[in-house]
Amino acid sequence: MHAAGHLGRVAEVFQPASHTAVSCRCPEGGVLILSDWDGVEIPSIWTPPDGKSWEDLEFLGRKQRRT
Repeated sequence: MHAAGHLGRVAEVFQPASHTAVSCRCPEGGVLILSDWDGVEIPSIWTPPDGKSWEDLEFLGRKQRRT
């Protein structure tokens, strides 16, 4: 994931009206992205619509799970 100029990873997807979404003040759901800022992971929550442009996100690929 590439978010606002920094590489990041999706840490969690919040389903609408879930306990986590309500706790994070995004009852409509959202995505928790951890962006890499020079080796430090900075969290941000993206929700539809919240003033952030979804066009600022670029999906780069999926990490392969180990079996």
